[in-house]
Amino acid sequence: MMYLFDDIDNIKTRINGAVMFLFLDFDGTLAPIVDLPSNAVLSEENRKLLILLSETEKCRLAIISGRELKDIKKRIGIANISYAGNHGFEIESPDFKYTIPLYDEYRSVVCKLKKEIENCIPEKKGIWIEDKNFTLSVHYRAVDKFDIDSVKKYIKDITAHYAANNLITVKEGKKVIEIHPPVKWNKGEVVLYLIEKWVAESAHSECIPIYVGDDVSDEDAFKEIKNFGLTVYIGNPTLTNAQYYLNNTDEVSKLLKEFLKLMRN
Repeated sequence: MMYLFDDIDNIKTRINGAVMFLFLDFDGTLAPIVDLPSNAVLSEENRKLLILLSETEKCRLAIISGRELKDIKKRIGIANISYAGNHGFEIESPDFKYTIPLYDEYRSVVCKLKKEIENCIPEKKGIWIEDKNFTLSVHYRAVDKFDIDSVKKYIKDITAHYAANNLITVKEGKKVIEIHPPVKWNKGEVVLYLIEKWVAESAHSECIPIYVGDDVSDEDAFKEIKNFGLTVYIGNPTLTNAQYYLNNTDEVSKLLKEFLKLMRN
């Protein structure tokens, strides 16, 4: 995997003249990760860059986040772009909306799991459970480092029966365990869905998708487009399907500026 700015000239050449389909994660990508997710803030610099990019003729922009749709829309606060919340289970664009159907049985299981987790680990400080209707997130970022392994094991033990019976899907992220509906739908599927729609709407023959993200859930998108798009991982290079990496969110801002200059030219 290559450091992106070591190959920026080749990247610019590849994008030049094409319509850019730009997909961006939020936490850890557009905004630094914080101990309490409710404290995450998009900088005014990044907001301005996103607005300017969205106003250019050759850029289609989507924010793909694990947050609820209403939450991520509020934190970004930009009209006329696409948002995918809850890892894509809720999608809203300027010209359409799409929501994955939820079954009563799934919601019943999620409510039961939430109570079980709350009842079983109340003594562990730092656990925060976020019910986002479509998904349930169990955050343990603030848990004492000596308790993390036992907390993770406890949650996995509680969810194992439901997952084995295909009632839920359990996924891990950065200091979070996610409970999802048992359907084949993830950030990769969402990106392909939006690409298909945007290609059908585009008057330009050449389009290039670009995905920038930092978490395990972003790997699904990296896998789907790495053979025909550009993929960028944020953080220390590890095992990832991304082609390039950036060190931190500050470098994401730098990248957005490069994209903006390219789109304007």
